Amino acid sequence: MLKILDDFLWYRTDTAPGSSGSPVFNDSWQVIALHHSGVPEKDDNGNYLTVDGKVWQEHMGENKIKWIANEGVRVSRIVQTLENAYPTHPLVQEVLQNNTSLADKPDAQPVERKPTELNSRLQVARPNNLTPRINLASEGGTTNIEVPLTITISLGSGNTLVQTAIAPEVTLPLSQPRNRAEAISIDPNYQNRKGYDRNFLGSGTLSVPLPQLSPEMIKRAAINKAVLGQDNYIIPYHHFSIVMNKERRLAFYTAVNIDGNISYRIKRSPDKWIYDPRIERVEQAGEEVYADNPLDRGHLVRRLDPAWGNSREIAKVANDDTFHFTNCTPQHEDFNQNRTTWAGLEDYILNNADARDLRISVFTGPVFRDDDPEYKGIQLPKEFWKVVVMVNETEDRLAATAYLLSQASLLDNLKETFSFGAYKTYQVSVKKIESLTGLNFGKLKTFDPRGHLESLSVMEIGSYTDLLLY
Repeated sequence: MLKILDDFLWYRTDTAPGSSGSPVFNDSWQVIALHHSGVPEKDDNGNYLTVDGKVWQEHMGENKIKWIANEGVRVSRIVQTLENAYPTHPLVQEVLQNNTSLADKPDAQPVERKPTELNSRLQVARPNNLTPRINLASEGGTTNIEVPLTITISLGSGNTLVQTAIAPEVTLPLSQPRNRAEAISIDPNYQNRKGYDRNFLGSGTLSVPLPQLSPEMIKRAAINKAVLGQDNYIIPYHHFSIVMNKERRLAFYTAVNIDGNISYRIKRSPDKWIYDPRIERVEQAGEEVYADNPLDRGHLVRRLDPAWGNSREIAKVANDDTFHFTNCTPQHEDFNQNRTTWAGLEDYILNNADARDLRISVFTGPVFRDDDPEYKGIQLPKEFWKVVVMVNETEDRLAATAYLLSQASLLDNLKETFSFGAYKTYQVSVKKIESLTGLNFGKLKTFDPRGHLESLSVMEIGSYTDLLLY
């Protein structure tokens, strides 16, 4: 191995014409790349060099090029690209998630292997009944498997015997679960959703209430039919809440509590988005918006943010709750799938900030503008925002930071081919988010490290080290 790049591996090995697409193995015989080209030596101007150090010309033929390495596309990047670009495609799902063993298949039959005479010391005993008997009960971490085919091998002149059994692969016991995606399953009992907890970070001065809508915004908010009285526009889910703009059919904002201490990494299964029956269907942008175009169903509350709890089952239910169309917003596929500082803000703050108990609360939403482009009966937001709140453990006070991301250049023409990197993340003041959205974040403005730096209220974030958290 000569070099490891983000998308490619460089290695030194012999190849022949027609090797493109061939597997590249590591020393454990795992496929780590697919070969696709040779790597020529170049001069400072990018010209190919020949074996005698001259600038290569096309008429010289490829045999004259000085090849310094071979290059293969990393399998990890191929898998990631498939998962990001086609998460619901049945063929992709079959390739990426088909780790079912032979014994998992109801019609599977044991594989009959013909006895082989290695030498006079090898004896193969085969009874008539070839059906294996499998006992999946575990005791002390041991799984017992009984099969009727036994091979006895005598090694050397000693009396030591090695016995090995040949049988189909079997299902692991429940104590050893596979890392397999589970189907999205929405809990139909909406009465048990408690939603966002304002006292999640602490009570009193550490309490963080939901942002307040203006009277005009309340008129445009979708009404939760399952709730009576004041604030009946708040829609609770497991560990998060949403307030919908019924005219734009998208969320005014989402609010989620994240507990990094008891979080679970629920493997993503094929997406299955559903309408929330607690508000009118016409108040939610549904499947028709995303068909036959480069728009993705973007999560406002990230799928894994509410996936925490005292058990994996609780985390799974919260994970699945994020697949309501109320939590969905149209985002260009480049914007939604490319890894940016925006995608990992919550994780970075949880892992690197002085956040008490590894807990944060996050508010997210679109910026609604009158001139947002209209497409398939809906106006597409060009900007999105986040406000991240935590308790600074050292100073025992709240800290609130705000961020803005724009995909404006991606939405100029949905029929064009778009390039990566056509969007930027900015750290802004909480006041700036209030002015853009009409929301009132109350006391959070006073805990914003950028709140008193008006001249620096907008700062581009090139990397996480640029963040001002306190």
